[in-house]
Amino acid sequence: MTPADAAELLTLAAAFDRRTVGEADARAWAAALHAIPLDDDARAAVARHYAETDKWLTPAHVLKPRAAIRADRLARANVFDDGRPDETAEQYLARRRALTAAIADGRLAPQTARPGVGALPSSAPPA
Repeated sequence: MTPADAAELLTLAAAFDRRTVGEADARAWAAALHAIPLDDDARAAVARHYAETDKWLTPAHVLKPRAAIRADRLARANVFDDGRPDETAEQYLARRRALTAAIADGRLAPQTARPGVGALPSSAPPA
């Protein structure tokens, strides 16, 4: 997160807690939040914080809930991926990282499990 991004996030927080936002605040928050972008998940973490508590917002109050939002998306993803016979291990890992990022970012909706061809109905006893 850049200082300009941090200032935008702090401006959102100020709408809730009436804090003042200066250059030093933006630089400090950018340093603490350097590993994440300013995105809808960071904004949602701020809103979630103030929906649940009246405590003063800190960078930790953004990092932890944002990570939880993204982890929840991954947990609900139902990713089915047996790999591709024509790809190398490096290609598989790169594709898998891209898929994981897309799910965590919310750019890819959770998949719905579907029975395979010739699958037995769930109520049928095994043969």
